[in-house]
Amino acid sequence: MSEIIPSSIKPKILRPDKNLGQNFLIDPAICSKIAFAGGDIKDKVIIEIGPGPGGLTCAILEQNPSKLIVIEKDARFLPNLTDFQKYYSNLQVIIDDAMKVDLKSVAQSKFTIIANLPYHIGTRLLVDWLEDVSCVEKIVVMLQKEVVSRICAKDNTEDYGKLSILCQMVADVKKAFDVKPGSFFPPPKIHSSVVTLTPKQEQLPLVVRSKVKEIINLAFAQRRKMLKTSLKNISSDILQILEKCGIEASLRAENLTIKDYIEIAKILVA
Repeated sequence: MSEIIPSSIKPKILRPDKNLGQNFLIDPAICSKIAFAGGDIKDKVIIEIGPGPGGLTCAILEQNPSKLIVIEKDARFLPNLTDFQKYYSNLQVIIDDAMKVDLKSVAQSKFTIIANLPYHIGTRLLVDWLEDVSCVEKIVVMLQKEVVSRICAKDNTEDYGKLSILCQMVADVKKAFDVKPGSFFPPPKIHSSVVTLTPKQEQLPLVVRSKVKEIINLAFAQRRKMLKTSLKNISSDILQILEKCGIEASLRAENLTIKDYIEIAKILVA
């Protein structure tokens, strides 16, 4: 492994671009904590989205991954990241929009995602990644605190909804810790949290997952209505299906467990 990056090329902070939702993580202790949040990453392939000035990048590199692939849309950071490559031969820099990059093709092996995600696209990126986790070992991301609460929410709670089900259907989720606004430049107006998602070893068939998405889109679009009303358009036999699953037709979307939604989906695709 190459020598530690000298202080002369430690992360250089540029003016944040509001259009890109940039809030740079500048607290070294938090960067290190995020790098460790998913467990030991030594000799693993890591992908970081939006490294910016490179605070988290440095923390990840110091844990000796076999490769760190950083994907940054803002080309202003290329000189800074290229400087890092002088000291770390395992660092690969891609200047591109993360929304358009096929991570599986880039990594060409199993990989872990570690990132401080831009708030305005973080949820979209996460949902897209969960579409196919066949090559994903773990996802460690920082998002708005309220979004992490929704990801980790259990049924019969206010935060429980589509995002909770989409994430927990595919992965075991765990909130790691909160991050205060003062750890960023500029400080955001909201608090942040780090969450880990570990894909389940056995995944549901794609047809079942797709049907679950269809069901929850209908159910939570009218979450205050009873299931017999909100799900009436998914099947003319919805009352019989709910009865077969042992689910009261008078319940509402937030009352069903993820297992309940999966059972309904399995009957519909059978």
